[in-house]
Amino acid sequence: MYHARCRLPSRGKVMRRFLLAIGLSLLAASASASAAADWVVTAAWIPLLPPPARMQAGYATLRNDSASDLVIVAASSAEFASVSLHQSRIEDGVAQMSPLAAVTIPAHGSFRFEPGAAHLMLMGPKRAFASGDQVQIEFELQDGRRLPVAFTVGSRPTP
Repeated sequence: MYHARCRLPSRGKVMRRFLLAIGLSLLAASASASAAADWVVTAAWIPLLPPPARMQAGYATLRNDSASDLVIVAASSAEFASVSLHQSRIEDGVAQMSPLAAVTIPAHGSFRFEPGAAHLMLMGPKRAFASGDQVQIEFELQDGRRLPVAFTVGSRPTP
């Protein structure tokens, strides 16, 4: 009968790999924290609609405290089949809605997702929501960073 010998890596190699993995994790977390520190999200909310509603909207005010523009190119949430950036407008007395390719938050400026204007189109909710529920929506920036934001289901927050 043939027995193969298996050589295990030395403790030093295992420790170096472990420390490298920890270092890379900390670097990724630091980059994400830096992005989060560059912007502030307030009044993030989703109106409470009856359960059969297949489309909902998300609103928030985003403030960019960095020295460069932040460009949102996509959004997603585990709570919805899809999330997209949309714009509402009145054209010839008729309400129109169209998708937005991106939303730019200018350096040291702000941007509002609000009723009747730019908003998040939330399609295919995966569950019924109750007032006060928190829904995580993740924004993807043009540079690849992903920034999670907690939205509250319910009435429009008072300023």
